[in-house]
Parts: sequence; structure tokens; C-alpha cells
Amino acid sequence: MRAARAFLVLHGPVMSRPPKNAPLEPPVRPMRARDPLTIGEVVERSGVAASALHFYESKGLISSTRSAGNQRRYPRGILRRLAVLRIAQRMGVPLAVIADAFARLPAGKAPTVADWRRLSASWREDLDARIRALTLLRDQLDGCIGCGCLSLKACPLRNPQDVMARQGPGAHVGEGDSRL
Repeated sequence: MRAARAFLVLHGPVMSRPPKNAPLEPPVRPMRARDPLTIGEVVERSGVAASALHFYESKGLISSTRSAGNQRRYPRGILRRLAVLRIAQRMGVPLAVIADAFARLPAGKAPTVADWRRLSASWREDLDARIRALTLLRDQLDGCIGCGCLSLKACPLRNPQDVMARQGPGAHVGEGDSRL
């Protein structure tokens, strides 16, 4: 018994071998700063669903490469590109406009602060116009609720200058002023 204690003091506890049928875990390689991201890592870090990533990729807004196992891999700059894309969407910028703006950015590179300033400045005028239209809608809404006309000359919200009169009698929703 003393010999066993002396052995433990000198050498520490003896590790037993794993069972023969135990699965071998692959060695974990530390991630390097240039390693591409898996779709799971992009989902986790960006908060964007995998289905949204597939959709954005189908529209040409983002791109990925494929691994030897045919799995998507994204460059690390995708995280900033997704942040810009999501902010633009919250501002109401159409995806086609975002795609056009992204086409002017350097490929494979994360948008910079200067890129964001240039993009946001180009969208500011449209955003200001939509704010003016919504403010007008809010201010004139009290006179409109309940009338149901939607095509009379008197309705400045849905039919300015009675442009829908050409379409015949009845209501014609949303075809008059494209800003509303």
C-alpha cells in the first residue's frame, strides 16, 4: 500500500485507456483570423437566420464558397455586410437598391465606415421623402377614416388629383401615389 501511495505522489494518478468502441474525437484546431466562417457561425454571430442567408445569396447580396464537403463558407467580412444590409432594410431601402449599392463596393471586402457614409447619404433623400409622406398621411388621417371612397377628388391621401378616375368607378387602392 505504501508503494502505491508513493507511486501516486511521484507520478500522479494513472489514466485508464478509453474503451475500444469509444468514438475518437477529431483534434480541435484553433480558428485563425483568416479562416472562413461556417453558416452556423454566421447565424450565431449575426443573428440572421440561415434561410435569410440563402435568400440573400440567391439575390446576389452576399456570396459564399464551398468546402471540399460542399458546405458553405463565408468570408469574415460578411458580418459587416450583413449589418449594413439589415440596417438598410430597416430603413425601408428595397433589396434591389441595396444590391446596386453593394455592387459598387469592393468584392470580398467588408464595408468600411467611409463606405457606410457614402451608402447612407445616397439613401437619405429617399428616406426623407418617405418621412414627409408618412407625416402627411398621419396629419390627414382623421379626415379619411371611415369614408371608404379611396377614389374621390377629395381624398388627398390615396388619390391625389383624382388620378384613379381613369380606372373606372369604385375603389382602387394603392395605385395613385407610389409614395404612400
